[in-house]
Amino acid sequence: MRLGRTVEAADPGGVTLGGGERIQTETVIWAAGVQANGLGRTLDLGLSRGRAAVDPHLQVPGHPNVFAVGDLAAVAAPQAEASFCRCWRRLRFQAGRHGRRAGGGLIVGEPPLRFRYHDKG
Repeated sequence: MRLGRTVEAADPGGVTLGGGERIQTETVIWAAGVQANGLGRTLDLGLSRGRAAVDPHLQVPGHPNVFAVGDLAAVAAPQAEASFCRCWRRLRFQAGRHGRRAGGGLIVGEPPLRFRYHDKG
């Protein structure tokens, strides 16, 4: 077990870690954490756990022409037990489609629509 190490490559004969260490094995169990994209740290977006806080339209407060989606967005969770939605694949797809439509709507003068996540089970 190696903690806090990066994986450079994995193949049928083993794993190569950052720094060149090679582990010969036929079985690899890789547990990686989920982390927000580093872009948010380079911009003045008001971060929450590394993610940009967004309003119900997925717009960044104070930046009405900026939408944040995917791993960069801290989307308010519909469930009371969570402060924001996890970066689930289905959430990212829905938020991405919403951001595309809402951004296009701004270009033609339409007000932004509220984002509503639909849990498809």
